[in-house]
Amino acid sequence: MVKLLLICLAAIVMISCGSEQEKLTVYISDTCTDTLQHEIFLSEEEGLNIFYDLCVTDSFCAFLDARNDTLLKIFTVTVPPAFVGLGMKGEGPDDFLFPFFEKSIGRGGKGKLSFIELNSWNKKTVSIHSAASPGPVAVSVVEAQQLPEMPVVRDYNETDSCVYGIDVDMQHGLFFIYDKHTAQVKTVDYHRDIKSGYPEGHLSYLYESCLMVNQDAKATCTGLLNLNSLCFYDLKGNLMKEIVIGKELKYPDYDPEFLDFPNVPKYFISLCGTPNYLYALYNGFPGTSGKSKIMVFTWQGAPVAIYHTDVKLEKIAADPSGRYVLGLNITEEGGSDVLKFDLPLNEV
Repeated sequence: MVKLLLICLAAIVMISCGSEQEKLTVYISDTCTDTLQHEIFLSEEEGLNIFYDLCVTDSFCAFLDARNDTLLKIFTVTVPPAFVGLGMKGEGPDDFLFPFFEKSIGRGGKGKLSFIELNSWNKKTVSIHSAASPGPVAVSVVEAQQLPEMPVVRDYNETDSCVYGIDVDMQHGLFFIYDKHTAQVKTVDYHRDIKSGYPEGHLSYLYESCLMVNQDAKATCTGLLNLNSLCFYDLKGNLMKEIVIGKELKYPDYDPEFLDFPNVPKYFISLCGTPNYLYALYNGFPGTSGKSKIMVFTWQGAPVAIYHTDVKLEKIAADPSGRYVLGLNITEEGGSDVLKFDLPLNEV
């Protein structure tokens, strides 16, 4: 009898938790409020660019190139852009091997860029030379900070007290939080327990996501790649709101030939942000071969706008003032065009 009561109590608790989490879920339409027309900011034909990461500051934009010895390229944000800085691939103190831009909002100093260098496991900060230089100038590393012992990270975000990131080895849920003071790592899992029909080794791929953090807004956001779900958390990893695009959560079909899910729609593939808004790149709708959607939310998870782009994008970065977005478009030749989209929703 006691055992039966305990089982019933556990079931009631699970149902209660599920209903409480469902109260935090909001279902929205992906109907667009406007269409964005691109202008070419940097053409692949001009530099054989194969960019895999990008960022935008008030005065400069920077790109990381997967196939070029000039791994880092920095341009002014003027039109046409001026090529003002570069960083080389190598193992010297001012070189890079496999960097990614830090994604933190509002933490970069003026005229500086920060990178996470996975090979040397440190955070490098470089100074950007003045646009008045007659040509591109090699950047110099002004600070190299060894990273603490924590999971190998992508989508690196940092606040005064914590580091937020996605574990490259997929062992820490949607994302993890590293406490700088205690050196403890907290795993934040997807709040829905989706296991039925998926082998254990496939679940980490099911929950593959992208991450963005805003310290001043006290908010963290993850966009899931294989599910039509965008989740907002507080800085401690507590769920505040889940946005589901459409009338129901869509689950990908499991294919035993693959660990991941290569032949299913890809939903949220890139996040970026400003102090006021989160920008989410969404490709999970019918007929996405030539177009994408950029969804704009407040940091509390309130929908603001949904823009339909006239080309398909693979990654985006927003101007800090929200005047425009730069996006990477993969060309037929396999290179990267950098496209600019002026935003009707201007934060200035």
